[in-house]
Amino acid sequence: AALGESGALTISFVASAVYDFLPRAITQIRRERPGVAINLLEITTFEQLQALRGRRVDLAVVREPLQQPGLVSECLLREPFVLAAPVGHPLAQHPAPTLAMLHGEPFILYAHGAWQPFNELHTGLFRASGIQPDYVQSLGSTLTILSLVNAGLGLALVPRGASAIRFQQVCFRELPLPPGICAELHLAWRDDNDNPALEAAREAVRQAAGDIAQGPPPL
Repeated sequence: AALGESGALTISFVASAVYDFLPRAITQIRRERPGVAINLLEITTFEQLQALRGRRVDLAVVREPLQQPGLVSECLLREPFVLAAPVGHPLAQHPAPTLAMLHGEPFILYAHGAWQPFNELHTGLFRASGIQPDYVQSLGSTLTILSLVNAGLGLALVPRGASAIRFQQVCFRELPLPPGICAELHLAWRDDNDNPALEAAREAVRQAAGDIAQGPPPL
């Protein structure tokens, strides 16, 4: 246990982290530390902050840096947003879709609250570009948003990692966006956490995120 070869580790995460790199990290931790029981907890960034404060979580994968006394936070991954479109929509087949083509189109937006960074990022981008989509829904989950795109209700901008989710009627397309318009994932933990398995888990998560950053899967 003192060597981190047995015991327990709790990792919390926002839902989109599990689409791509987090399963790789879990596989590596289990391979290197088979005696460590890994508990997974899917909660919002705000809830993860509370869980870290209450020592209910060892590692947290969040959307924003947690700049709080006693917490350490580092950026794991920056990924672009991609366009999710119903396969029958003209932009799904367009050779080079652009942001301006979203003007007047039905659009599914991230809601405020836990997903407020995405909401403000996208609405600010549209305002700065003089673009006004037709907002038809505002939702808090990437999976739910893609479900509505799959039903043909509108377009959406989602983190590139979400393209790992396969829907029969959803097409993902690259979209040229201004620099800085990206989705971030951060890793956070308590600076006084003495769990012997913590460092190995941190390294596994970092390596998995680095692998994704170096070679994202083709859309």
